[in-house]
Amino acid sequence: MISIGAVSSASGAAGYYARDNYYTEGEGTDRSQWHGRGAEALGLAGAVATAAFEAVLEGRLPNGASITTPSGQEHRPGLDMAFSAPKSVSLMALVGGDQRLLAAFEASVKATLGWVERNLIEARRFDEKSGTQQPVKTGNMVAALFTHDLSRNRDPQLHVHAVIANATQRPDGAWRALRNDPLYGQQATIAAVHNADLRARIEGLGYRTMPAHNPVLGQFEIAGISREHIMAFSTRREEITAALEASGRDGTAAERELAALVTRAAKDPGISREEDRAAWAERAARIGFDPPPLREAVLVPMEPGATIWDRVVDGIKGMAAKGQAIVAAMGLSPKEQDPLVPERSGRLSPKDFASAQAVASGVRHLSQNEAGFSRFDLIRASLSFGGPIGVGDIEARIDTLAERVALLTDPDGAMMTTRGAVALEREVIALWAQGKDQAAPLVEDIAGPKVQQIAREMGLRRLSPKQEAAASLILEAKDRIIGVQGVAGAGKSTMLQPVTRIAGEQGRPVVALAVGAEIARKLGEDLGVPSSSVAAFLGRHRALLKGDGAPALQARSLGELKGAVVIVDEASTLSSRQAADLMRLAHRAEVARLALVGDTRQYGAVEAGKPFEDLQRQGLATAELTENVRARSGIMQTLAPALDRGDMHTAVGLLNPFIHEVPKGELAAHAVAVWASLPREEREQTLLLTSGRALRAEANREAQAVLKARGEIGARGVSIPILDRVNLSREEVRHMQPYRLESDS
Repeated sequence: MISIGAVSSASGAAGYYARDNYYTEGEGTDRSQWHGRGAEALGLAGAVATAAFEAVLEGRLPNGASITTPSGQEHRPGLDMAFSAPKSVSLMALVGGDQRLLAAFEASVKATLGWVERNLIEARRFDEKSGTQQPVKTGNMVAALFTHDLSRNRDPQLHVHAVIANATQRPDGAWRALRNDPLYGQQATIAAVHNADLRARIEGLGYRTMPAHNPVLGQFEIAGISREHIMAFSTRREEITAALEASGRDGTAAERELAALVTRAAKDPGISREEDRAAWAERAARIGFDPPPLREAVLVPMEPGATIWDRVVDGIKGMAAKGQAIVAAMGLSPKEQDPLVPERSGRLSPKDFASAQAVASGVRHLSQNEAGFSRFDLIRASLSFGGPIGVGDIEARIDTLAERVALLTDPDGAMMTTRGAVALEREVIALWAQGKDQAAPLVEDIAGPKVQQIAREMGLRRLSPKQEAAASLILEAKDRIIGVQGVAGAGKSTMLQPVTRIAGEQGRPVVALAVGAEIARKLGEDLGVPSSSVAAFLGRHRALLKGDGAPALQARSLGELKGAVVIVDEASTLSSRQAADLMRLAHRAEVARLALVGDTRQYGAVEAGKPFEDLQRQGLATAELTENVRARSGIMQTLAPALDRGDMHTAVGLLNPFIHEVPKGELAAHAVAVWASLPREEREQTLLLTSGRALRAEANREAQAVLKARGEIGARGVSIPILDRVNLSREEVRHMQPYRLESDS
């Protein structure tokens, strides 16, 4: 596990990090060390001296250079990147006494920091052409490493604080402050790189590993150490989990970090390490944790360079069969005739075959949800499968696929996509173009007066000029496919009501669709027409869409859709595949109009692609609704445009008189108290909206407590267990890794 936090101040930092330095009192900073090419350039090596450390954190470098800050800004000392070993590794190293694990852990931290240094360390440089500060890679860091062996609760917990000073040397030789964004942005990737490297080193010592209880980012434990033993030495984790449960939170990374800070206690300096070790030994004996047999089992001599994975293929003949055995042990399922693994069977070494399969699986997983993804995303996804592979193997495979144009990259190789994704986006554009000038107008004359007349007959307010123009586009266009781009509250549903009435009077079917079934249902109710999710709609008409179904089914679809008006709400959530299928079906069924209605700035596609946005860029006939007609109060009429243009400064300024600032952890209770203070009639018309399920559950509990106290609801509630949905990509479903026995959950 890796956490990143800012070093609050330079003064006293050396003492703080050295105070809990590894293993025995009296070692002081002996276990600390300088690290990084930047440190080498400054002549910093060996143990970290207090004076030099504090000077570097203050921006005063040994070569006389200084890290300056803009006038009035305080210098940032640096970042604390903390690497924490899996609990089983800490137990075998600190309770079991296997010193090789300590060396392996420290080596893995240095190797990971080397990768960070090569890929993520940046400064800024002023670009005269753009007049802005631009990032520039430097490839060097100044870091001080401190190895610790205790948790806050004095449990055995091997971890290294890598204090990265806010200083790096640009290619032009100037020393400047770090740009922290890549480090924070790629924290998960750094964790995946470290987990893979550490796992390989530990397996190289002869230990077997297994996925951790929650094996995200390739987290693992040493096999043979039970979860009971791990939890017995994880009292800090229990404190954090208890704090999360008490607040009703889900336990996201951010929530766990906050809970860790809230429950954080100072270490007791009066306890010696001898006392710590004695307490660990007593606890181990009490729970039956006996490290020696496990340690002795892995001390079987191994060939130089061999790992535990060589035992997986013992007795298996042939490169292909060995590769398949390793991949199966990783939980992967190779695909037949995979374009991402085009090599013939047996052409790749078992390790290279495992790397190829991991990268191919990573590509399929990422490309389901995004047409384009970053190189770092792919590295992270590929390393999550474990196996005898590290970041170097994954990077080499990615480079091979890019050289073969199996993956397409931007000029600097940072972003990539698949040939299939590009082909699909081109198909979407071609299908739209196929419908240009292929449909007759739904009204013979100018549609505007007719639309306003129908709106009056329906008891609607007069449509705004832009609403009228949007309705007219749907009714007058000669293109089969058109778009309506509208901001939130622009009255898109209101505009569609007279359009639906006119189509109905002509005997045309009208169908309301959306990616989400509930959104489709709501639109269908508003318009008084049948509704369906896009997936269900395409499933119903699959025979006609594919052109290979039963003639009776194709005839049914033609009868339902020919001459119809199909309206897709929240069209920005369509994936490229869904958009292509809808347009292909529209052509085959000869629908009169396929109207894509939505806002590219609100919701993104659930799966890969941004067809609504792409089509508008390519020239899709589109009516724009830019006015929020739903806003009634003066503040909302001013606030809505500010939010629409992304002017958060103005928006927050407008909302400031209505903002309640409350202490952390009291948000739900405060919001419920405000809600409960309203008269009952007003309260019943007031929504309590939260930013997530955890906060919603907390608010519900608070509201129920208030209502019970008032006697408005019964004192005894009914607890109903529910199952959370597990969101897996199609690629994840193919593999064994996401599945586990209920008893392990």
